[in-house]
Amino acid sequence: MAAVDYKTAIRNTGLLVGAAVVFGAGIGVQMGPDAALQFFTGYVLEESLSVDNLFVFLLLFEYFKVPPALQKRVSSRLSSSTCALRGAEHAFARRQVLSWGIIGAISMRALFISAGVILIKKFRSVLLVFAGILMFSSYKILTGNKEAEDEDLSNNQ
Repeated sequence: MAAVDYKTAIRNTGLLVGAAVVFGAGIGVQMGPDAALQFFTGYVLEESLSVDNLFVFLLLFEYFKVPPALQKRVSSRLSSSTCALRGAEHAFARRQVLSWGIIGAISMRALFISAGVILIKKFRSVLLVFAGILMFSSYKILTGNKEAEDEDLSNNQ
């Protein structure tokens, strides 16, 4: 998998967003404006969650002091034939870990969304519990506890 430059990434993103807009317009024509609004609402929500995931990855990389060279995508082209086997095994392992991470993220998202829907339908007051958790988390993030630095990960490899 070769590295993608910004121009190509922006073009591909524009094409995919354009395809989603055309699809949503088709839904609007076939099923009405309410169905199109539901599609676009879900699309924007999922895109927002995707961007949120990128920020989480950046925070994790920063916390665990992952070097920038290890944050990039694995290239399928190997620079040296002497390390081809080791490089190929390493690339396969990283792809496999990434695949399991994506499968796990999708599974956990489905599980928590389903559980949340069931809880909210059965116990409307559970929204107050969720709101309390968000308020508490926001407070902890805003006040920040500088004494809670657990480990020095600067030599993490």
